[in-house]
Amino acid sequence: MKNIATKTLAMLTAGFLFASCEKDGVIENYNPTTSGANIKMIHAAQEAPMANMYLNNEKVTALAPTSTGIITGLSYAGTAVFPASYGYATVPAGNYNMQVIDTTSAKGAADVVSTATAGLADGAFYSAFLIGKAGAFETLVVEDKLPAPNNAMAYIRFVNVMVDAPANFDVKAVRKATLDAPEAVTVIGENIAYKGNTAYVAIEPGTYDFPIYATGSATPYTTMTGVAPTGGRVYTLYTRGIHTLTPAATNRVLVRDR
Repeated sequence: MKNIATKTLAMLTAGFLFASCEKDGVIENYNPTTSGANIKMIHAAQEAPMANMYLNNEKVTALAPTSTGIITGLSYAGTAVFPASYGYATVPAGNYNMQVIDTTSAKGAADVVSTATAGLADGAFYSAFLIGKAGAFETLVVEDKLPAPNNAMAYIRFVNVMVDAPANFDVKAVRKATLDAPEAVTVIGENIAYKGNTAYVAIEPGTYDFPIYATGSATPYTTMTGVAPTGGRVYTLYTRGIHTLTPAATNRVLVRDR
């Protein structure tokens, strides 16, 4: 009996090992990426068409065509970030000619919306913002210097890509009062010019408002309210589009970087 049990265990073990290596006769190799640069595209230009990002003529924003075969792209009003949420596309490190192209096949032609050159370092993370307005679109590449993981804190930075704003911006994180703690205010950045950004700032998890002020003003220009950052996660808050005296909720966006 003992001998039978031993042989059965050996056969099960061998079968498990075989199954983990092959499926339907095809060897499966799992080789997670351990090198390369990481980049995502953010559509922040209010007047720009749907567009895709290319690096040295290779398409990076791999959005699927529509059911009728139309090749679309990211839009200001729709999916503003690729990859969605907090993902990045991993590409070989190096110097690139970066193009943002309107590839919508319904147009019958592919139009270049903006071009830029970018040096992407191995192991680094980047956000490529499509910014500006009609006739003057451009791509702003910002390095995302992600902080070391810390599950006790959340992290947030601010990027100003709102064109034509008459003043720079100051940004605060205001944690709402609870039964256990009073309201707390953390300065995220001050006097942030167009195309400028802050470092990531640590804040305790909680429920927050993020008022954005024209520098020198005591009244918020716009406020994102009721946000609950989670410990261990990293976020970017950015202003986008074209400046207006009465900004819409779409003029301020929060995305997760990790």
